[in-house]
Amino acid sequence: MENLRWLSHLPSLKYLNLSGIFLKNETLWLQQITMLPSLMELRLSGCSLNGYNLSIGYFNISSLAVLDLSNNSFNSEIPKFLFHLQQLSEKRKMSLCYSMKAIPIFLFFILALALVSAKKGGDVTELQIGVKHKPASCEVQAHKGDRVKVHYRGKLTDGTVFDSSFERNNPIEFELGSGQVIKGWDQGLLGMCLGEKRKLKIPAKLGYGEQGSPPTIPGGATLIFDTELVGVNDKNLSEEKPNSEL
Repeated sequence: MENLRWLSHLPSLKYLNLSGIFLKNETLWLQQITMLPSLMELRLSGCSLNGYNLSIGYFNISSLAVLDLSNNSFNSEIPKFLFHLQQLSEKRKMSLCYSMKAIPIFLFFILALALVSAKKGGDVTELQIGVKHKPASCEVQAHKGDRVKVHYRGKLTDGTVFDSSFERNNPIEFELGSGQVIKGWDQGLLGMCLGEKRKLKIPAKLGYGEQGSPPTIPGGATLIFDTELVGVNDKNLSEEKPNSEL
């Protein structure tokens, strides 16, 4: 079976059983299926899934009542979907079936709890703004409605970089406060001086929410951005160091 992406376009889909179907190379569309608000039961037993299927880490499984992942090969790497267990336990009761090979089950749970605790420990519930560098003079500031240019590096709380304008040497340009970027940016860059560098820790409610932005940003993720304001309207920062590091 080469492609089941069309299943993600069935808005009334409630029950889906794909057990026994070889899906090792087909998981890029699975996350789209799990986002269907109608889906209550998903069975993926014996589908040759493993801890290295990239898309598994971004399952949006908060609406499911039953998720069956038994008889797969989660071997040497703890599957990333375990990060969602804490959210699920807070929202609803869900039947979760799975199996692990090569790792004792008690060790599996210990590692899973450690991973969940580590993620939770790095999360924030409110916007945090840290000034890393401020120029001696601040004649030009960013205000709502200004056209700004910003260099940035975006990371998850585990340090994974999901995007960076520095590597492209191409800052993002947008109208501040107009909703063209996530709310954490519209709020966190206000009053920033031209040439100033800030670190923003953005909670999920001001970022991409519970849905996330698959496949790079999981649902409920706190985002960390190192930012540098390099342009405000017709004023631009001198490009003596065109690829400066934050």
